[in-house]
Amino acid sequence: MQSAQAPNEFRKAIRHLRSGVPSPSAARMVTVATNGVEDELGRHETAWRAGSATGSNMIFISADWGFGKTHLRMLLVDSFLRRSTPFIHDHIDGKAGSLAHLHRTVPRWMESLQVGPHVGIRSAIEEALSDLPKIRNWCWKRKTAFAQDLNRAVDGREWAWNLVAGHQYQFPDYSYYHLKALEILTDTAALMAVFSKGGIVLLLDEAENISRQHDVRGRRKTYETLGRLTRERHLFNIVFVTDRFFAQVQDDMQRGLREGWALWPEDARRFLTVVPSVPVAKPPRLNDVLAKALVNKIAQVYSKGFDFHVPAGFEEVVLAAWNKTATRSIRLLVRIAIDALDRAAQ
Repeated sequence: MQSAQAPNEFRKAIRHLRSGVPSPSAARMVTVATNGVEDELGRHETAWRAGSATGSNMIFISADWGFGKTHLRMLLVDSFLRRSTPFIHDHIDGKAGSLAHLHRTVPRWMESLQVGPHVGIRSAIEEALSDLPKIRNWCWKRKTAFAQDLNRAVDGREWAWNLVAGHQYQFPDYSYYHLKALEILTDTAALMAVFSKGGIVLLLDEAENISRQHDVRGRRKTYETLGRLTRERHLFNIVFVTDRFFAQVQDDMQRGLREGWALWPEDARRFLTVVPSVPVAKPPRLNDVLAKALVNKIAQVYSKGFDFHVPAGFEEVVLAAWNKTATRSIRLLVRIAIDALDRAAQ
């Protein structure tokens, strides 16, 4: 049975790589030279779990578009799935996914919370945690609105699961709903910590998109949210950015100083001032040796998935085409390699 399934797994990996959105397993199959940055992230995660993280519970992963952030994110997800580490993954944008609208964002996060194979806060609590007496005891001690709603939900009141996920705070846009939604997120993380899982890892991708918000008011609110997230003991925030993020932060920092921080919330001001001290990790840049190793791994996966003999000299042909591109990005190399394999297989 295992040998019959293996080719399917390889084919599935190639389909994900061909689409430009690798799965966790596909990323793991073709990764090269990421041990160093994975170890670095692991050390920060360990420090967070131990309560000894220096500066904040946040780390930036910085690279340009197409240079390994998505690949590294999938490797992290692969690790979290194997270890049943609770995590939430979301993309930041200037509209629906804006951190300026946390009351709309948190319900989506709660429905996508993942612990091993279990997705959504209900599945995570009923199946991943499963110790309902311990959960009820936690609820009685916590005495927050989330704890009260969760107690009702685990007692069989189906309607309460919508309240546990925070859907009651999505509309209208009352400002105090932001704090209510944040309380749901932090209470959920605290509950996960009770079960010896440390809390929740929050993966926030494309954070440079804060520059696409309508004006500085939205950015102030986003910075305020990020500032609050850095204060939460049971949240570990991994934020994926390009240089545009740091440029926008620098511009807004200068603006805040010019304005004497008038109208800037304290958490927003504090976040801007601590950004330079937040650790920054970077995916490895590909040289010719690493690029060839990556192409070779892709060819091996393709060969196993489609029972295809890769022609001699294939890597050199792909690298020659890649070296002629303007950016020589990792994402482009993967697409060139798979396209060449598809054409050779035909």
